[in-house]
Amino acid sequence: MNSIALTKTELIKTYLYLKFDGNLGLGSSCNEQTEFIIQTTKDKFSDFKNIQAIIFDFTDLNYQFGNRLLRLFDPNVFKNNCTTLISIIANEQSLYNWKSLLEYERKDLDFYGTEKSIFQDSVTKAIKSINKRFN
Repeated sequence: MNSIALTKTELIKTYLYLKFDGNLGLGSSCNEQTEFIIQTTKDKFSDFKNIQAIIFDFTDLNYQFGNRLLRLFDPNVFKNNCTTLISIIANEQSLYNWKSLLEYERKDLDFYGTEKSIFQDSVTKAIKSINKRFN
């Protein structure tokens, strides 16, 4: 069965850190789970004041394929009229799938491997990435 859960929430300065664990379904079967991630993020976003960015920790989340996850990259999806930067920490097995998703949508993002990349491999690097993109 495909299921996901929010396992950790933390405010790191003005960055909201959210860790999700589990297995996402394939294709449209992960739509409900993606909506869960987005709604949970919106709820947590409203729990805190002055959030400037979100760090998604998906190291224990198995992602293979599902276009609905592109909504994470919509800058206004978490709060209306408020652009929110994100960083994603993904497990190595899912990185190729994330890259394929972004290429499919022709998203012109710095994907992985530089200080400004959206995808990083640790919280520390994710924070540095967001800081670089702010400047």
